[in-house]
Amino acid sequence: MLYQEYKSKIDKRVKVRKLLRKYRVPIICTLAAIIILISAFMITKGMIFGASLEQNKIEYGNTPAFKANAVFSDVRYEFASADSEKWSESVPVKMGEYKMRVVSHGVFGERYSQEEHFSIVPRHIEVCVNVPSVVYGENPTVGASLAFEDTISCNGFVFSDTTKTETVVVPVGEKVKIADKNGADVTNCYIISVKESNIAFTKRDITVTVSDASKYYDGTALQHTVWQENEGSLVFGDQVVGVAQNHLIGQGSVPTETKLIIVHNGIDVTHNYNLIKVEGTLTVAKRPVHIYSSSTEAIYDGKMHSNKNFYIDESTPLLTGHKAEIEENGYPYLTDVGETENLLLPVVKNSEGNYVTENYCFTVEPGSYIRVIPREVEIET
Repeated sequence: MLYQEYKSKIDKRVKVRKLLRKYRVPIICTLAAIIILISAFMITKGMIFGASLEQNKIEYGNTPAFKANAVFSDVRYEFASADSEKWSESVPVKMGEYKMRVVSHGVFGERYSQEEHFSIVPRHIEVCVNVPSVVYGENPTVGASLAFEDTISCNGFVFSDTTKTETVVVPVGEKVKIADKNGADVTNCYIISVKESNIAFTKRDITVTVSDASKYYDGTALQHTVWQENEGSLVFGDQVVGVAQNHLIGQGSVPTETKLIIVHNGIDVTHNYNLIKVEGTLTVAKRPVHIYSSSTEAIYDGKMHSNKNFYIDESTPLLTGHKAEIEENGYPYLTDVGETENLLLPVVKNSEGNYVTENYCFTVEPGSYIRVIPREVEIET
């Protein structure tokens, strides 16, 4: 039994050896082919082909276009500055010189393509005012075909004629600023040209208050053209010019009635303002005059006693050519025994003989009097 089993095993081995010996060539060829295929796979896996850069000069705001393939592998793109070896998958967007390579996965690690160089160059834009109107004296906004989320501003403009209600405006290229979404200045990423536009001015609000003026009566006309801007402001170079259209000579109060215009280099630009005028008041106060009257003492005789004599304090004179006098009912008198203040009420006439008393305020200095004393009578009995 043991012999038969041993003989059977030996016979099987002999048959296998005979088959291997008979088919040794096909078997060797098959094994060689498998080894060759495996070797080819290991050599070619990750091999990059068809790598190309569509443009080597890319305008700021445009995305670089690359394409590449790899054998049995996905690909990715890496970028670095032209003078750096710090590679990143972030696609560059700012102006500058860059290089790119394709990365694939081979059997023994990553494989890289030949480096391709490219540059991002400034974007050409045309800047112009993008609003139809603006408040007179203010800067309009501008617009342009910007990249990404960049924003544009300009703080300098050339207006053809600011004295009109409509004009032509051109942004000053050197005053244009462009920032990215983080606020960083990217103006150098653009080549800027400017374009003129038509623009209309809307009225600028301003309130001008004419100040009050007052004086004591001096016989001359009181006029006033002093004012201040208390709401709003004038555009640089503009100024308010006023002409008084009312005056006051005698005592009293009247509104100033000032005609106001706004000019620029002598040209009227009032039409570009919403000008609100607040008038002041002209006030002429009565001229104060201090007078000293004389006193009188008389013995009762049944007659009226008075004293019209007075003189004017030198510090409060009448105007030249004016004369003060006492008329009827302008002085006190006394008939019976007693005493009263000698409060005179002068009238004033000018050189033409016209009354101007209402323009004076007389103050009689105290101390003078009219006095009537009892009359002594001798009675014989």
